[in-house]
Amino acid sequence: MNYNVIEQIPSTNTYIKENVDKLSDWYVLRAIEQTNGRGRFDRTWLCEKNKDIAMSILIPCDEQLLPFLPNLTQIVGISVSQAIDKFVETQIKWSNDILVDGRKICGILTEAQTIDNKTKVIAGIGLNINSERRNQGGISATSLFDETKKTFDLDSLSKEIAQNVFNNIEKLKQNGFSEFVKILNEKLAFKNEKKTIINGNMKFSGTIIAIGDGGELLFQDENGIKNIISGEISFENA
Repeated sequence: MNYNVIEQIPSTNTYIKENVDKLSDWYVLRAIEQTNGRGRFDRTWLCEKNKDIAMSILIPCDEQLLPFLPNLTQIVGISVSQAIDKFVETQIKWSNDILVDGRKICGILTEAQTIDNKTKVIAGIGLNINSERRNQGGISATSLFDETKKTFDLDSLSKEIAQNVFNNIEKLKQNGFSEFVKILNEKLAFKNEKKTIINGNMKFSGTIIAIGDGGELLFQDENGIKNIISGEISFENA
């Protein structure tokens, strides 16, 4: 693990993407201030200077890991939850958000890059820590400080998350995804609730059932149970 801190940067994910051919595997970058953080679908992700975690991890994908490429966002989500579950009770909103009491505390953005026929994944993590956070991209949000009224060391938590990602990926390569499916189902946000799935310009409503064996969302509508492999769950009720 190669842990680095930079004073100010537009985006840790963008920096690693632009320099991926020069950086070592398991390069970790945390920004004290991130000025142009990105979430999924090019949404803005806000992090307060020296109060929240904005970090990215460069994950090498060997032949053992490549079959699990679609699951890496979920592995990173579990890794973040493991680091903060000692302070708050987290849920995982399929497929890339961490919630506390229905409010967003963390967003994850994974992006794959191929360099010299080798695939690498950049896992970006935005985690609200010491800020007073009420809103994140128009969505109700919270932070560890909001939940506990305590402040936290950003470097210690960032290193713990990165180590969790490394350890979980090693487990994934050795044992497969089934252990993580169990965790995802235990932590599944909005289980048995009626929600709307948004996939591009398409929207459809139904009930969140479970996470399937491949990490897909099992979603029941009027036509039966669907396996959803892409899209996102709207925070609004169906």
